[in-house]
Parts: sequence; C-alpha cells; structure tokens
Amino acid sequence: MIRILDISECGEALDTLIKWNDDYWSEKTPEVDLDEWIRFYQECVESRGMRIPVTLVGLHDERVFGAVSIVEVDDILDFPDYSPWIAGVIVGEEYRGQGLGLALMRGAEEKIRQLGLQKVYLWTNSRDEWYRAQGWIELHRQPFGRVEAVIMEKDF
Repeated sequence: MIRILDISECGEALDTLIKWNDDYWSEKTPEVDLDEWIRFYQECVESRGMRIPVTLVGLHDERVFGAVSIVEVDDILDFPDYSPWIAGVIVGEEYRGQGLGLALMRGAEEKIRQLGLQKVYLWTNSRDEWYRAQGWIELHRQPFGRVEAVIMEKDF
C-alpha cells in the first residue's frame, strides 16, 4: 500500500531522508551540507503541512520510499521572482522505476491545491523529460555547479 503523509506524521523518516539527500547532493552541490538538511526537515516538521515549507513522505508498505518538498524560495538557485518551488524530490534507489515518484508528485500537487497556490516552479538536473510528461513547462536552462539546471513551471 502506498501512502503520502506530511513529514510531521512520520518522524522516523527523517534519518533516511537526510542520508539520501546528503549522499545524492554532496558531490553535485558541496555548499549544501548535512546540517542544512537537518534544519530544513525540522522546519518542515514544525510547519505540520499547514504552511510552506512542507515535506511529504512516501511510504510503500510502511517503508520510506521518497519525499518531495514545497518551499517558498529555492535557496540553491537565485531566482527571487519565482516562488514557490517543488524541491528535494527524492526516491530511494531501490524504489525507482516503479511509478512511486509519480505518486509523490501527485501528492505534492494535491497539497499545492490545498494551499491555494496557482503557479509552482522546480528545477531538475536529470529528469526534465519526465516532468514535461507531467505537464511542466521548461522556462530555461542554467549551469549550476557540476550540472545543468532545467527550470520549469506549472500552473494549478
């Protein structure tokens, strides 16, 4: 069974999500350290899904398979006119290719509507075609560290 919950409802997911994000991003963006992930997720726990920032956690048979966040400002890329953002989309390696990322994004889109947001942005360094298939529109590309960021938007 797949469930998408606010991070405040599944605190046991924190350690897994922090490790996955640190492992994935430490090489690509060394300026984002482990302490930043800890602070970020703690802020999401405190918001309890009622305001941004929000992190939704995906559970498959009660095991964490991934997460997605909604944030006011992407503090990695400098686009102050774009807000809010989908950020921190991550699916554990053993869960990839099973449609679970789509379940996470559908959960995020439901939360976006609940929060009354009308336009949301994201950036990806590897999955732009996948996001296009979900209705996201590419705005532009920008070099970022060791990767190229594709900045996208979607109206709700």
